[in-house]
Amino acid sequence: LYSVYKKKQYLETAVLLYQRLMQAGTKTDHGIGWGYNFPWQARAFYVPEFKPNMIASVFAGHALLDLSAHMDKKEILNTVEQIARFLRNELILFEQEKELCFAYISGEKAIVHNANLLGAAFLSRVYSITGDVKLKNIAEKAVRYSVKAQRSDGAWVYGERGHHQWVDNFHTGYNLTALYQYQKYTNDIQFEMSLKKGLDFHIKNHFTKDYLPKYTDKKVYPLDIHCFSQAILTAVELKPYLSDWKVFLQRIIDNVLHMMYDNGKNYFYYQRTKYYTTKIPYIRWAQAWMFYSLTTTMDALDD
Repeated sequence: LYSVYKKKQYLETAVLLYQRLMQAGTKTDHGIGWGYNFPWQARAFYVPEFKPNMIASVFAGHALLDLSAHMDKKEILNTVEQIARFLRNELILFEQEKELCFAYISGEKAIVHNANLLGAAFLSRVYSITGDVKLKNIAEKAVRYSVKAQRSDGAWVYGERGHHQWVDNFHTGYNLTALYQYQKYTNDIQFEMSLKKGLDFHIKNHFTKDYLPKYTDKKVYPLDIHCFSQAILTAVELKPYLSDWKVFLQRIIDNVLHMMYDNGKNYFYYQRTKYYTTKIPYIRWAQAWMFYSLTTTMDALDD
């Protein structure tokens, strides 16, 4: 909010949130990471509460880097480098001469492309600040691995296990924004064709003609709030590659406000199916992501 409104009280709140974020982190053998404050069961593995994972850790890291522009950088950059060490030393599944792949969570062998690419994007951003070429090289090898796994039509399946063979909307958005961020932070455009092919597939197969974000390339329902929020973020991030990005963005926002927002109670619904709407006000999955996407849009339109 401070980046949008530039008001002192929002910076003060951001600093308080930073302190809470640091309290929620988990020290690891080589650094620090973030997990969820509840145990959870994925299809491929079980995760106890607070065990750090790639997704939560890199989003925490990006938030810290955003905040570092507005307060003393030394303390924040020290934490960010600890996150980078956690990724480098505890989340690399395998490494070859020109490729490597990050794990979603330490000790588990499932290959998930959005986790791999999000790790690469974060390390490339840290490289852009610290100049640590080792981080750029690691990021490049991770990107190369997932680019090689991209289908000829531009799509990525979620992961490489047999039960991970779907192509969904918001994880594709993760992949595309991560690829773009790698390119932006390293000035390395060798994977640009992959980015363009992936974006072309995404726009043609993950949205209806009325700009509703489909759940996967094969089915529209359920309409999921996270698909809307990531579509907004993808449009803002990839605007150099979308000639009509403002039209796309406005239609997505119009649809989410019309179909997924409760005007009386002021929150966003979780999902709509053909037959009913799940109106549970999930904080992490719905409210936080829509807050993030809409404030990011406000900031982008101010530029």
